[in-house]
Amino acid sequence: MRTPDDEPRTTDPATAVRVRAARARGAYTIATVAALARVDPGVVVALENGEAVADTAGCDRVLAVLGLRPEGSRHATPALDLTGRRDDGSV
Repeated sequence: MRTPDDEPRTTDPATAVRVRAARARGAYTIATVAALARVDPGVVVALENGEAVADTAGCDRVLAVLGLRPEGSRHATPALDLTGRRDDGSV
C-alpha cells in the first residue's frame, strides 16, 4: 500500500534556494550534510537542484540537519493558540 509519504518529493525552487543557502551559511560540504543526515550525497544535490527525491525521510533529515522545516500541507502545523479559548469561544 502506498501512502503520500512514499511519493517522491519534488522541491520547489524556493526550498532549493533555502537548502543551498543554509548549507552555505553553515559552511557544510555536501558530503558533510549527507553524512550527518545519513543519506547519499545525491539526495542533498537533488534537493539543492529542486529535483524529485524518492527518500522522503532522508529529505526531512537533510532539512533538519540544516535547521530547516519542511514546507507544504503534509508538514503544516496548526497555529498555537495562547489565549486558552476553546473552539466555542469560551475560556
